[in-house]
Amino acid sequence: MSRDLTFSVEEYKRRCDAVRTLMAERRLDCVIFDEPEMMSWLSGYTVSENLWRACIVPASSEPFLLVRKLDMPPARQRTWMDNIVGFGDWDDPLAVLASTFRESGSVPARIGAEFQSNSFTIHRLQALRKLLPDTEFFDLERSGWDLRRCKSPEEIAHMSRAGSLLDAAFEATLKEVASGKSQRDIAAAAAAAYYRLGFDDGFVGPLNVGSGWDSLHGFLAERPLVDGDIVHIELLPRLRFYTVRIMRSVIVGQATEEQRAAAQALIALQDRQIAALRPGRDCR
Repeated sequence: MSRDLTFSVEEYKRRCDAVRTLMAERRLDCVIFDEPEMMSWLSGYTVSENLWRACIVPASSEPFLLVRKLDMPPARQRTWMDNIVGFGDWDDPLAVLASTFRESGSVPARIGAEFQSNSFTIHRLQALRKLLPDTEFFDLERSGWDLRRCKSPEEIAHMSRAGSLLDAAFEATLKEVASGKSQRDIAAAAAAAYYRLGFDDGFVGPLNVGSGWDSLHGFLAERPLVDGDIVHIELLPRLRFYTVRIMRSVIVGQATEEQRAAAQALIALQDRQIAALRPGRDCR
């Protein structure tokens, strides 16, 4: 099976080197990443947590993925890593990880993990401590997230492409906003555009008709749209696990003069904000 990588192998190795620098600073022999965002960033592959899965980076050997055997083929397609450890649905993945360490001949003495990860529960931490009684576990304290804050040139190019596709998705969605249409018609147009343009899935994002100044996140109403309705559309598709977002209010029919003036004022303020977004600037 040929690989279908999102970024170059050099880009992934740069990220792995950054992780190893972090490990050296904290005197760690190994790190475990089980959040999908970190798994995808580091390995190129992730999957929902039907069973526990993780990306493991030892200090003195090659990084590897731990996934269900059923997930090994798509993992091979999307990851740059050569080593993938698979486990059966009847196996305990934590025990498989402990066995993998022992079979390598080098059980890590100090392992780092993100204790705030939704996947790395206290139960799993306690289980690993029992499986690896001579190993100490340390909280990475979101330091892995800090590595991802500044985007590389390859990431910026990828997100720029995703943003252009999002503009096209919004234009397709906008065509469905009309009197007599339903919110579901609009959501269906957005989801169809996502799939047609190459996004990961069809999850649309918040979409509802505003009923007052404090209404933003609601539910898909069943009634048809009428002139004067304000439709809140927030699209947030993912392209290879990178999310792009656009949020707009759309008037059904004609906007009032007051609404037009408010829109122009908001656009001017946003332009000033974007112009001020420069390295070293004060956030105020």
